[in-house]
Amino acid sequence: MLRWSRRPPPLPGGVTSALLRRACSTLPLPLDVPKTPKVPPPSLPSGRKERTKLLRRATDLRDPAAFFESARAIRRTIHAHLGPTNSGKTHAALEALRGARSGVYGGPLRLLAVEVHDRLSADGVACGLLTGQERRLVEGASHLACTVEMCSTETPVEVAVLDEIQMLGHPERGWAWTRALLGLRAESVHVCGSADALPLLRSLADACGDELVEHSYERLTPLTATSALGGELERVRPGDCVVAFSRREIFSLRQRIEASSSLSCSVVYGSLPPETRKAQAARFNDSTQPERVLVASDAIGMGLNLNIRRVVFSSLDKFDGEAVRPLTPSEVRQIAGRAGRYRAGGAAAGEVTCLHDGDMRRLRAGLAAPLPPLERAGLAPSFEQLDAFDRAELRRLPFADVLAGFEESARTDRRYFCCTLEPAVRLAELLELEPALTLAQRHTLSQTPLDAHNDLHADALASWAKAIGRGAPARLLHAPPSRPPRSHSELQQLEAYFQTLDAYKWLAQRFPRAFSQHADRADRYRKQSAELIDAALAELGEPPRDERRGRRR
Repeated sequence: MLRWSRRPPPLPGGVTSALLRRACSTLPLPLDVPKTPKVPPPSLPSGRKERTKLLRRATDLRDPAAFFESARAIRRTIHAHLGPTNSGKTHAALEALRGARSGVYGGPLRLLAVEVHDRLSADGVACGLLTGQERRLVEGASHLACTVEMCSTETPVEVAVLDEIQMLGHPERGWAWTRALLGLRAESVHVCGSADALPLLRSLADACGDELVEHSYERLTPLTATSALGGELERVRPGDCVVAFSRREIFSLRQRIEASSSLSCSVVYGSLPPETRKAQAARFNDSTQPERVLVASDAIGMGLNLNIRRVVFSSLDKFDGEAVRPLTPSEVRQIAGRAGRYRAGGAAAGEVTCLHDGDMRRLRAGLAAPLPPLERAGLAPSFEQLDAFDRAELRRLPFADVLAGFEESARTDRRYFCCTLEPAVRLAELLELEPALTLAQRHTLSQTPLDAHNDLHADALASWAKAIGRGAPARLLHAPPSRPPRSHSELQQLEAYFQTLDAYKWLAQRFPRAFSQHADRADRYRKQSAELIDAALAELGEPPRDERRGRRR
């Protein structure tokens, strides 16, 4: 059992759908673009000139379109559905997917993949589901909904849909959208996102020799900037979403709103389990529930259907992990655009404002500013390239050094950049004490969705790496606690525990022999933990300032 008073102890040491079977047979991993056409030979270079040549070949990311020979062998049509939030662009793409003989949807979040799976299934389309943590096998499925990292570049389909295509430029995850856009074997690829992606899409379509068809969309409901609340939280009204950019501020605002009015609040932020976010959103959307206000982070920007009438920015600055910075115009529009919903029964107008008068000028400027064009798409190395880079160094480097060295040496052209490999480097450093691991195993483990700075995550990864290195079963975490968290430090411990269960499920898909033994129990623990977290959210107020986070210093 989790003991809340201290850090949890260290851990002890036939598919029926043809489409899903083929997709699962080549599960992609982060940092996993396809094999390069010419993999360097296994022999070591004999001289400096040969070594330099091999290093340059291993780090050459200048023409990634050529890596996808199967996609280049067909003439694809790329349909770009571009426009603001709440403009119907994704609906149009999903209609094409629904009517296709076969197809795949790739989205940025599990919640979106599950939503598309459920929508297609409800319409009578046999659809499987594949995310980093979950597979749902459907007899005779012709369609597949997945997270974009899980899109197969080996399975031919008639229609593919890639959601939130502007994520091409994401500094960590952009490689997954680039890989899917360049590599999907689809007759028609429908991409959905904001208009700032159009210049880059034109360039990438040209690099692939594909036809690009542009579809422009306007917002279906009006969005109006209204006067600020003057710092008065009693002016918050039902249907509002108050947006903040720190955990402390979210809980503080929730407490102050409920104290100054008769309203109750749901809360949503990024580290909550997807199931908890969905439950909180459902209560906010249900007019019969008391939670008529939502206090949330920018996690509302995608993945949740929300009946928001007005977005209220508590601030227009956010901490991005390194420094406090102003929101970009793209971020302002993405969040503000969640106000107002278009339904079959008619349009609901949206409003956006700020809590404080002094922020209104910046809000209006952000809404009016032209979006700078997206200029480059993210790339990441394949395992074959990393292995070739390691061989070319003549000595076996720690895998963390291989990753860091590749990122520093990678060569790209003007269309691309190498995504940061720093999160993988941090995890790879934790694996160095397990010498029995192969390079391929280190590569996979370094992509596990864990935070190397979190004590529980680091202990779990070390335990699982030892089991894999020894060919032993990977032990599951202890059971979740029997009661909801009573403090924010306990809540953060339970959130970290849930994320570790998620990582166990993620690894079970990649090391089934080691991890499948307790996969069902991991599912039960995940469900119990999500319910406990959901129960705790209703009770906790503002975190004390002296509460420490469960992270390494």
